[in-house]
Amino acid sequence: MRFWLAILILTGSLISVGFSAIPQEAIVFNDPIVKIEFGEQINFEIRLESFEQAAEVFLSVQPQGESARVKPATITEDGKVIAQYNTRSDPFHPFAQIEYWYSVIAHDGQKFDSPHFYFEYTDNRFVWKSLENTQFEIHWYAGDLTFGQAALNTAEAGLRSAQTYLDASPPMPVRIFIYASPIDLQSGLQIPVQSWVTGHASTGTHIILISIAPGAEQQLEFERQIPHEIMHLLQFEFLGEDYRRIPVWLAEGSASLAELYPNPDYQWALERSAREQTLLPFHSLCTSFPREASGAFLSYAQSASFVRFLHQKFGRSGIQTLMRVYGDGIGCEEGTIAAFGISLGQIENNWQQEVLGMRPGLLAFRNLSPYLSLSALLMLIPLIIGLLALRK
Repeated sequence: MRFWLAILILTGSLISVGFSAIPQEAIVFNDPIVKIEFGEQINFEIRLESFEQAAEVFLSVQPQGESARVKPATITEDGKVIAQYNTRSDPFHPFAQIEYWYSVIAHDGQKFDSPHFYFEYTDNRFVWKSLENTQFEIHWYAGDLTFGQAALNTAEAGLRSAQTYLDASPPMPVRIFIYASPIDLQSGLQIPVQSWVTGHASTGTHIILISIAPGAEQQLEFERQIPHEIMHLLQFEFLGEDYRRIPVWLAEGSASLAELYPNPDYQWALERSAREQTLLPFHSLCTSFPREASGAFLSYAQSASFVRFLHQKFGRSGIQTLMRVYGDGIGCEEGTIAAFGISLGQIENNWQQEVLGMRPGLLAFRNLSPYLSLSALLMLIPLIIGLLALRK
């Protein structure tokens, strides 16, 4: 009797183990759908098989060059998973490649991940035309084929120009999207920018956005904007993430150096500011430019002229050495000492004398004027006290 009881217990245990070893049916993900409402939200859908096992579902979204973001999703009664991503509060860069996938947590705690899917966050407010070669993709929505071809030709020339100053090459092809107005571009960026912004280079996606309308001035704008933004991509390739450490005056000045058609109004602004003694000190342009349009314009003009002066004095290797020094984390005012053995202030004085024709005596007076005013005030204090005593 005990023998048969033992057999029954052993058989029951084996049956129990056998049942527990049967794997839970895998969840299958079918028919992924993405619907973009540009600037507002993205709607995600997918259908699950064996969805009865699902307790929770999450959507993971990872824009190109960025970290993943996880959002909760909803399961409907028929096994459809729905998720919404608010791009107004958490925007993506226009035209970035977006990777996404779903994760299902079953009732027993098991986790099932879907395959990874991809889509492009296209600015679908416009119908884009395209033209490309091995180096560049040009996309535009206003203008005919000759407009796109002119942009493509300028991009090739702009790359050659930028590479005369910086030994780097961006990953090919570089994608350039041409908006017809600054307002369209700024709304496409979905980030707070100043009203004077007309171009933007995304180093993480190797995408350039510019704003140029078809017309008589289009070629001049191509020759100014396209090489400028290409140079920003080269700066990133030259230094990697360390390029964010270089002073703004050097980043923007070297980008202006690459322009095939420099802004003719820069020289006028420089001469006027030199005459009125309203030039901005370069130590104030290390981390940012003024937000108002007039101050920003003068900052770009000064930076373009100053970096051109540095290039004339120290050559291509000098500019690259200066960038590497700043990329290593040396301070803005100390960087020129490390690269050239001369302070930023002294180079600034040399630039003002040689390029703008400002007299050394005037520069010395400008530099000393705050201290002279303080000294004069200190000298007047005893005189005033004496006069008050005599009056009493």
